[in-house]
Amino acid sequence: MTSDAFIEIEELLVLCPTRACGSSTRAARRTVPPASSPYRRRAIRARPHPGGDQLDYADQLADPATPHAARVAPPELFAQVLGERGIGDDAILVAYDDGDTPYAARFVWMCRYYGHDAVRVLAGGMPAWVNAGQSLTTDAPSYPPATFTPRVRPALRALREEVLAVAEGRSDAQLLETQRDKTYAQREHDIRNAVRLSGSLLLEDHRGGRVADRATIDRLVGDLGLDRSKRTIVSCGSGVSASVRIWRCSRTASPTSP
Repeated sequence: MTSDAFIEIEELLVLCPTRACGSSTRAARRTVPPASSPYRRRAIRARPHPGGDQLDYADQLADPATPHAARVAPPELFAQVLGERGIGDDAILVAYDDGDTPYAARFVWMCRYYGHDAVRVLAGGMPAWVNAGQSLTTDAPSYPPATFTPRVRPALRALREEVLAVAEGRSDAQLLETQRDKTYAQREHDIRNAVRLSGSLLLEDHRGGRVADRATIDRLVGDLGLDRSKRTIVSCGSGVSASVRIWRCSRTASPTSP
């Protein structure tokens, strides 16, 4: 497994040539937007998909103590949810979404926050899969339970106190705001000392929500004058959009997410 957080369909098909390959070591998982009701969850589950399991980042993988913020579940709960779905320490995971909002990237961040690096985002999501002529199914996969061992990486997460220190000028860490233009326009305030990098420039909708190429990212980061040697805290509205910015910008900075 490479350090790149994204995988193209061609590489996925080499890694996992058939849909039935979703074993304990080769599993495709789909990460969906928040499902606000059992009906909504059933509707999502019934939709045709490439063959992966369904995980709701804001429900099954969220901290029940702070449901309004959709923060990552505590380690014991996160391990339980993944283990019940056959995701163990040796699992290779590919997360995908509808290709417009990077819910899969949020799942990748969650897994890596808990020490599991063998997880990547399917570049282009569902649209790319369909455009490549790959088949869909409505079957729900089933895997035997496995053991997922969470190993927390505190450096991948910024708590309120650290962000406050940046806002108050008590820290030289960099704070990067990355919402797309449409959602950013609805904000009333910004975090003080945050630098704006438009998510609309980083995620290219005309390419199925794919992340901009390396040259574009380097230019955008360079134009902002970001110091590549400093810790960079990436933020958005809920931590979803920031997750994909982390993995694309991580080669040019030392990013984390609040």
